[in-house]
Amino acid sequence: MGKEREYQVDTSFYLYKNVIKRILDISVSLVALIVLLIPFLIISLLIKFDSKGPVFFKQVRMGKDDVPFDILKFSFYV
Repeated sequence: MGKEREYQVDTSFYLYKNVIKRILDISVSLVALIVLLIPFLIISLLIKFDSKGPVFFKQVRMGKDDVPFDILKFSFYV
């Protein structure tokens, strides 16, 4: 009854898991940016030739814990 057990948690697993996840997130994001670069350029040129205004506009959105952040969007006007 009087003995308390001590548990040791192996934190190295969680550290490696977080590092691998971070590397994977950055790698996938980089590949996605490279793949989407050409379509984004084409869309930007089409908007620029079709409209007089800017290609992008900034909008404020509410994020996690109601913290506002800015998002850039294409200026599509139908």
